[in-house]
Amino acid sequence: MQQPHAGNGAEPGLTDLFRRLADHASALVRGEVALAKLEMREAARGLMRDSSKLAIAFALAWFGGIALTAAAAIGVGHLLGGRFGFGALIVGVVFLLVGGLLARSGMRVFSSGELRPEATLASLDRTGTWARQELREMKQELTAGEHETIEPAIRHAPERTLRS
Repeated sequence: MQQPHAGNGAEPGLTDLFRRLADHASALVRGEVALAKLEMREAARGLMRDSSKLAIAFALAWFGGIALTAAAAIGVGHLLGGRFGFGALIVGVVFLLVGGLLARSGMRVFSSGELRPEATLASLDRTGTWARQELREMKQELTAGEHETIEPAIRHAPERTLRS
């Protein structure tokens, strides 16, 4: 990894490196937040579109269901010898059973997790991996820099004590 140089030709200090790291990290976080907002807006638009279609379908089905329910209750009442109350009861129970099965099926669709911001989660995972790698490299560079500055001092230490 190539080290950036300060404006005066010297190596940048640790403070400069941390300032740059903080600037890059904050820019990265702003980008991640923007991505999450965009993805959630897209999901909300799709949800609104699908919800409005579902509401219209429900209203039409409601009116059609009322007409069919009346017709079915009258038909079953005729089969029971004019007992229209029992016909309506039988038709109502059948409709409740079918409606319960459809509601359970619909709840599975909503709980399937399609509203998760997949791109954002994947990007955050990549960012975390990148940050861990950068920290490892920074630690290696710092420890290598310490050894480079300490070793010459140790090599020359006995000479200084002998001369004093």
